[in-house]
Amino acid sequence: MTKDDLIDIHNKFYNTKMELDPMSATFNLDYRFDSEYIHCSTEEYRRKSNEMITTFRNLIKNSSKKDKFLDIMSYVLDLEERFINLPFYLRPVNHYNDPFKDILDLIDADRVPLDKKDGFLNFQKRIFKFIIQIPEIKQNILLGLKYKVAESKTCTLLLAEYLKKISKKTLDTDLIKKLKIREEYLSFMTIFIEAAHDFASFLESIMKKLPTKLGLANIENKKLRQKMYQFCIDSETNITGLRTSDIYKLGLKLVSEYDILKKNMGPLVKKNYLFSKFKTEKEVLDSYTEKNNYLFKNLRPLFEVPKTYKLGPVKLINEKDQALANYISTDITFKKIGTFNLNMSQGPSAFFKGDVLYLSMHENAFGHGYQIPMMLSMSKEIPKWLLLTPWNSTDEGWALYCEWLLLQPEISNLIEISDIEKYAILNSVQLRNVRLVVDVLINYYGLSFNKVKNFIKEHVEMSESELTQEIYRYSAIPAQALSYSIGQQYILRLRKKYLGNSGNSLGSIRGFHKHFIDNSYKPIGLIL
Repeated sequence: MTKDDLIDIHNKFYNTKMELDPMSATFNLDYRFDSEYIHCSTEEYRRKSNEMITTFRNLIKNSSKKDKFLDIMSYVLDLEERFINLPFYLRPVNHYNDPFKDILDLIDADRVPLDKKDGFLNFQKRIFKFIIQIPEIKQNILLGLKYKVAESKTCTLLLAEYLKKISKKTLDTDLIKKLKIREEYLSFMTIFIEAAHDFASFLESIMKKLPTKLGLANIENKKLRQKMYQFCIDSETNITGLRTSDIYKLGLKLVSEYDILKKNMGPLVKKNYLFSKFKTEKEVLDSYTEKNNYLFKNLRPLFEVPKTYKLGPVKLINEKDQALANYISTDITFKKIGTFNLNMSQGPSAFFKGDVLYLSMHENAFGHGYQIPMMLSMSKEIPKWLLLTPWNSTDEGWALYCEWLLLQPEISNLIEISDIEKYAILNSVQLRNVRLVVDVLINYYGLSFNKVKNFIKEHVEMSESELTQEIYRYSAIPAQALSYSIGQQYILRLRKKYLGNSGNSLGSIRGFHKHFIDNSYKPIGLIL
């Protein structure tokens, strides 16, 4: 078997996997089947998937020439096999980023190019997939009730609210005329609105039967809950064998350390941080644009930056129920540049001035906005399926490491950081430390919403709406929140090993950063 054969196998495997499970085995009922699987029953889907995995395993086993991608492929196959063979009713609906919320956004037609053929076809395809999934989602919810592993009442109420919004949606006549929306769109909208209404009624009918606990704590069988959570940990952190008790202890240790660091900054710094909010959208945009350029210019000695590399622009968006800030990556063709998006849906006052430095570093300057394009630029050397795989702890661990880097001595001669900015960085890293503790408390020990909320408020400064969203996130995507600090801690161990006795010279640190970026297409547990 030649290397080209292996790459073809990789591409075929992952192109299928992306459709079956685009988020690397997050537990949801949003099955994105491609045309081959779209009408499959659950058992048929499982049978076909297992046949596919067996085929790929045999190809790897019989390969006469080993290459650097086979270990990664074996790792993915192991995770995929575990995922496929879990009982479907054990997978809670992903309410943090569920399909119905996506569709609700799409229905705001001025955000979708429905007057263009491609825009309409994409919209039609998504609606069709969601509609045909509803009967199976209902079946799995009922099975979850039967086996006492159903999603919690709190999260299901959220989904019901989204569905009600959809079922009450009326189409703006002026907007229809403006965009020249086609009759097919109206037909699909009518079908979808009816399906949403039916599903909302179904959820309301079972609401009283749903448990009140959050996340995986609804699984009453302790062994089954442990098995599920361990799989979540393995798939989300990309490090096999991390024990729940070790994650919890690490979280408590880091929380304690950062509590002291924050306290040492003094109460006045904390007060100034909390009252340093923006007043206008222009002020937000100008401040973030300036800070991004400042970081990119002054921290270049620590990173290898090709002449062809371009820093993504800062862009204001207005999208409800989305994060305050995110990075939207370039595609693998580099036909467009990635963007650093700031969400104005809660107004400019939702942004603290002290956060500009670390958010710019995390999302854009040398965090996601550097690591992802640099990785994608290796498309001639690395199989496409690997470059498109979201390894949570590799990507989020790197971005959090970049925040941590801002507080290190080697930075002091390159940029200036105010006390408020230092406090903001400590508060941001502390949130990720708190997640290690809280994710375990919710999904393993079954701590109540209010107790979890009080624990977070004790250690992190954040708004009530952000706090609530955090808790729903831990419940809907078990173990995903662990990837930030777990990834960062793993990178710090790699850094210590790489630097050895060479010290913290700019050249040595730059060399480590290049080594990590060059290997960032791998799950972090396989980066040496």
